[in-house]
Amino acid sequence: MRTRRVAPSRPRERGIALILTLLVLLILYAVVSQLMLSARLDYQIAKTQASLARIEAAIEASFADAETMLQDDLAGGDAAGGLGGALGGAGGGGGDLGSLLGGAAAGGGDLGAGGGGEAADSLNDAWAKPSRETRGGIEVTIQVEDENRKLNLLSILSEEEEFAQESKDRLVRLLDLFREETGEDLSLGDAEVLVRNLEEWMRGSHRTEDLPRPNLLSNVEGVSTTLPLTVDELLLVPGFTPEILYDHRSRGIVVPGLSAFVTVWTDLEPTPEGEDGLLGSERPGLTGGSSSGRPGLTSPSGRGDSPTGPPAGEGEAGGTTLGARINVNTAPRAVLLALLPPYEMPAETIEAILRFRNEPLDEESTEPTPEEILGLEEATPPTKSFATLDDLDQIPEFGNLYPGVKDKFKALLTTTSEVFTIWVTARIRPEGEDESFLFDAATGEEEEEGAGLLRRVRSVVLRSSGSSEAQILPLLLRELRAERRWFVPDFAPGELPY
Repeated sequence: MRTRRVAPSRPRERGIALILTLLVLLILYAVVSQLMLSARLDYQIAKTQASLARIEAAIEASFADAETMLQDDLAGGDAAGGLGGALGGAGGGGGDLGSLLGGAAAGGGDLGAGGGGEAADSLNDAWAKPSRETRGGIEVTIQVEDENRKLNLLSILSEEEEFAQESKDRLVRLLDLFREETGEDLSLGDAEVLVRNLEEWMRGSHRTEDLPRPNLLSNVEGVSTTLPLTVDELLLVPGFTPEILYDHRSRGIVVPGLSAFVTVWTDLEPTPEGEDGLLGSERPGLTGGSSSGRPGLTSPSGRGDSPTGPPAGEGEAGGTTLGARINVNTAPRAVLLALLPPYEMPAETIEAILRFRNEPLDEESTEPTPEEILGLEEATPPTKSFATLDDLDQIPEFGNLYPGVKDKFKALLTTTSEVFTIWVTARIRPEGEDESFLFDAATGEEEEEGAGLLRRVRSVVLRSSGSSEAQILPLLLRELRAERRWFVPDFAPGELPY
């Protein structure tokens, strides 16, 4: 019988199985952790994409509501109606484009400051009232501002030298005034330098291969002048910074940006059908220039033979009819002060105009307010406005001016608006955040925007009445914006006795 030999144990190999087991466990733990992290990230990405889709849907619905409101306001079918509709006022002021250009252009018809019998547009209209609502758990704020309340930058390129110089003087005064009493006020010298730099840049004086001339329909062969498509392009001009161009808060106060006072969207003309314009080739586009077929504010060449599409009211999409006129019912203080030099239009007169349009309507007025029509509680009482430019004579300070000064001031004004910027801000509140917020119905602002997923979008549209019904024509469609737009009232709370 054989005895079985047992192999001697190896002391060095003791515990190796435990080490291998731990190593396998660590590998499994790393793999599982990575899988859990990937799953969590995929869930968060899917959740964010779903939230963005909800935000996009809420934004589109909000834009549709705002555009419908603008259409109804022009058609007179808006339940709110606006103060202009309640008063039944016709647009006034009259005058042709030649008076606006300082009598430079010959021929052409009457521009019609008030739009030929249309109701006036004012801050009492439904579109001018900021709104906040919740759509499917998404906070949406809608704010609409008319571009006709702003100075047109392109008017400094007019071929009429006298009017071009007057336009530059207005822009200098605006730059000097728009930030008074904010701590970031520009000096008169700085304003003059900025206007000079802007003109040189638009005229192509400093263009290089690094900054070539863009290919635009508004370009004129043999002329180096190029029109900016948006006010944002001013950031390419020496001296203009985001701090100057955009609204922001500083030391607890709102500092307005220049973009709230200037525009390039008014005074447009249609392009011939079939050419690629801002609206594409299916319908007439819009480019800079006067649709009257004579030197316009935005036509650097001043050519009267530039191609134009169907005039407003005869085609599918006409150009603007108000030109670069300023809506006296909506223009901010700095714009009104900048229109004429102070020795012609005293600041006291502008102050009286602003006080007039902030006075509440007489209590004995029989016209129902928009809130009364809808059966809602009135958030802010309606105030007075100018149904026609002749209503300016109701103000004693204005009526005492020289007739020539009054006519010159009225020639720059209108009581209606046709180009609008729609701002839509959508936010998904993070879980656990207090649902209460401070919202000012007069300005559409809350004290500070909360955290959460936020998207701010704007569109610029032309409200046209050229066909049987009002049309909303896109000029700038759904542009994602980073800056916040603050709407500053004419007077601080408590500054007026009423």
